[in-house]
Amino acid sequence: MDCSEWTEAAENYFKFQQSRDHEGDNGRFSTWLFHHFEFFQKCKERIKYYSAWKVLERQLRQEYRSNPEPFDGTAYYFLYMQACTSHNLEAKFAKISTPLVPRVNRFSAAPSSVTAHSSRPFRTGDKKTSSPPCCLLCTERGHAIDKHFGASKPSAFADGKPTWAHIHDHELFSPGKQQICIPFNVRRSDRSGCSHAKDVRLHACSWCGSSSHYAFSYTCRSRSSP
Repeated sequence: MDCSEWTEAAENYFKFQQSRDHEGDNGRFSTWLFHHFEFFQKCKERIKYYSAWKVLERQLRQEYRSNPEPFDGTAYYFLYMQACTSHNLEAKFAKISTPLVPRVNRFSAAPSSVTAHSSRPFRTGDKKTSSPPCCLLCTERGHAIDKHFGASKPSAFADGKPTWAHIHDHELFSPGKQQICIPFNVRRSDRSGCSHAKDVRLHACSWCGSSSHYAFSYTCRSRSSP
């Protein structure tokens, strides 16, 4: 199945599932499924990266069945960028003979550049648009973590208190100078979404430092208003 065939299949699948939703056209599952498919249909260069994100799309759909959480556009953005970055790295390794690979900035683009309105929208209706990104460093909505790269002063939360984590060389670090795992903070409570070796990166909330939860669980901070 190529990307265009996936789009047609997704639309048909959505209509079928919506017709079966006992809560109606705007039921919780129909609403989540709409945003889920809409995200991938609006991704910029989705055709180029189709082989990279198609597995992620299916995995997220399957996970919703066992853990039906509300759609989180910020989490999707980070997971999509991670899939594209892995795709680019694999392509570079396949073309070069030296192990030196240029750094790929996982946060070089905000979600506004990851997604672009398609000339053929997934579905018209009264569905709300996805939430703007939430920063893994300062918790504020409206920007990704790259806003803080090269900042001239230490980062702070909205209440003026300094952030627990800090940025060094475009990566998140704890006060103890240990690199913080990004996938863990996006949506994972274990190592299932991580590609690094055990204990190489810190599995702790990037907002408070607790190892008992991840940032986007919003355990230590309330969800910022869009």
